[in-house]
Amino acid sequence: SDNRDWPRYIRITDIAENGTLRDDSFKSLSPDKANGYMLHKGDVLFARSGATVGKTYLFNEDYPACYAGYLIKATCGVKLLPEYLIRYTQSSSYDSWKNSVYILSTIQNIGAEKYSNLPIPVPPIEEQMSIVGYLDRKTKQIDDTIVATEQQIKNLQAYRISLISEAVTGQIDVRDWTVPVE
Repeated sequence: SDNRDWPRYIRITDIAENGTLRDDSFKSLSPDKANGYMLHKGDVLFARSGATVGKTYLFNEDYPACYAGYLIKATCGVKLLPEYLIRYTQSSSYDSWKNSVYILSTIQNIGAEKYSNLPIPVPPIEEQMSIVGYLDRKTKQIDDTIVATEQQIKNLQAYRISLISEAVTGQIDVRDWTVPVE
């Protein structure tokens, strides 16, 4: 259903590459079906199988939501910030761990038991906060640069098309640019 008054039903396909929820795929579940699968702010969802195994999402919304049964919900305790956990799952250490789990398994599947044994370095909360703050600032700078570069590429592609069109329709004189044949 897509009743916006009911809890949003979060599936792995709803999670965009940047870790946000796609609005174009909104689905909801009736409160009675959502019971037992409700999310609370700070819960982290892990994909358990398939092509997206290991993908994670931090639920930080102010509306009721529930999750699909093929996802695994992790609730952080007082010694682990959910934002730090999410950043850890974006690291090469996490990727290495996932790959080592695959080697031991014939199918791409990481169940709750394997996730519960995920080795995570857990510094004091203050240090976790510093790491998350630093990464938020630095990754925003990188993301902003990516957006600006993508816009420059689009502009250059449009200029290229325009230039070709003007040259082949005779709108610009290209005789001065003729390359001599040797």
